[in-house]
Formats: sequence, structure tokens, C-alpha cells
Amino acid sequence: MMTAVLMLLIRHADAGSRRDWTGDDRERPLTEGGARQARDIARVLAQRKPMLIATSPYQRCLQTVVPLAQVSGLPVVPVDDLGVQGAPHAGRTLRALARSGTGPRLARAADDRVIAVCTHGEVIAAGLRSTGAAELADGAEIPGPKGGTWFLCFTGEVVVRAELLPPPT
Repeated sequence: MMTAVLMLLIRHADAGSRRDWTGDDRERPLTEGGARQARDIARVLAQRKPMLIATSPYQRCLQTVVPLAQVSGLPVVPVDDLGVQGAPHAGRTLRALARSGTGPRLARAADDRVIAVCTHGEVIAAGLRSTGAAELADGAEIPGPKGGTWFLCFTGEVVVRAELLPPPT
């Protein structure tokens, strides 16, 4: 029997406009509203009890998942391929993360395999398309709004369900 993994694929919270930021884009932080979104995301997603929190190393993604890590008691694992430059290999990266949710180190009850992944719109769009999840998206906007979360159910390396949860309010 294949183990199912629920991936909570989070688009980072609001970080303002890329063109209004004058520094290195990797260092662009969340806005005040984005910080509120991050706290709300943590409140909603902590109920799913993730066993792993992986993120792009960009500041806005790290800041988006730190509140979730704090309430979950988990470390945040930066993954370089979740950065903007990782869009060309997004499908491979998401599949590898889904596989990590089935490893013995993370294994819990068969119905309790949840991983949280935070990344950028470009990576989400490419990942949804290359895993076939976009075809299951039921007309949802891709990549979805900042602070939104895709619920992707992987069976092995195949996405069998894709649903967009809008940003919490």
C-alpha cells in the first residue's frame, strides 16, 4: 500500500512589490500585513500537525513559516531549490519532499503524514504544472494569492488531489 502525504504548499505572505524593493530580492521581508498573514497561516495550518517544515531560503518565505514552526515545535529546513531560481525543477523538488514524508525518521500513523512547504509563486505554478496538480485544481487561480496554501495529496509521487485554501482572514 502506498503512503499518502499531504503537502501544505504555501505561497509566502505579502512582502510588497519586487519592483519597489531596492535591495537583494532574497532579503525582501514581509510587510506588516504579511507578518499578520504568517501568524494566521500558523494558526490554521498548525491544526494539520505537520511533521516537516521546508522553505525557500528567501527572507519572506522564512518569515512566513517561522510562526508555524514555533507553534509546531519544529525546525525550519531551508531548501535551495525552493528559491525562485528553482522553478525549472519544481516538480522534481516537490516530489522529493513528498517522498521525505514517507521516510522512517518522519513516519507516524499512516494517516498522519503532513509536510509544510513554503515557496514563491513561480515555483508553485511550475510545480503544479509539472506534477499534474494543475489539472486537478478545479479552476483555482494558479499560483494562488500570497499567503494562500495548496493542499496537495501525494500517493507516491503522483498528486491525486489539489485544492487551494485562500489566505486566512
